[in-house]
Amino acid sequence: MFDRDYYKILGVNRNATQEEIKQAYINLAKKYHPDANHTDKYAEEKMKLINEAYFVLSDPVKKRDYDTFGYYNESKSDYVEEFAQILKTLKAKMHDLGLDKLFEEINKILNDDTNPKKKEAIKKAILTFGTTALTVLLVKLVNDLLEGD
Repeated sequence: MFDRDYYKILGVNRNATQEEIKQAYINLAKKYHPDANHTDKYAEEKMKLINEAYFVLSDPVKKRDYDTFGYYNESKSDYVEEFAQILKTLKAKMHDLGLDKLFEEINKILNDDTNPKKKEAIKKAILTFGTTALTVLLVKLVNDLLEGD
C-alpha cells in the first residue's frame, strides 16, 4: 500500500473534486473489471489498485491522511499514538520555555482577518513573548550548569 500514487492510479489531479474522483473510478471500473475484461490477465490486479485508490480518496478523512502523510494505513493506531505522544512532549517543552504563549499569539494574529498589519503584529509578539521564552531558556541552562556545583 505504500508508495502508491492514488491520484495517478485514478488519473485525476490532487485538486480533483469528489465527483471527479467518483467518475474516474466508474470509468476505470468499466474498463478493468475482470468480468468485463477477460483478455487482460492483469485486470484483476489493476482493479484491486483502482478499488484501493477509490477507497482512500473517496473518504474525506482517509484522503486527508493520505494527503498529509503520503499514504493511508488502515491500522494507523500505532503511528497515531506515537505521533500524539511526540506532540504531547513537544507541547510540554514549549510550555516550559514559554513558547506556547508565543505560538498562541501568532496563531491569534494569523486568524484575525481584521488586522491588515499582521507582519508587524507578529514581530511585536516575537519580541514580547520570544524574549520571555529566551529568558526562561537561559535560566534553565544556568540552573542545569550550576546543579553540579
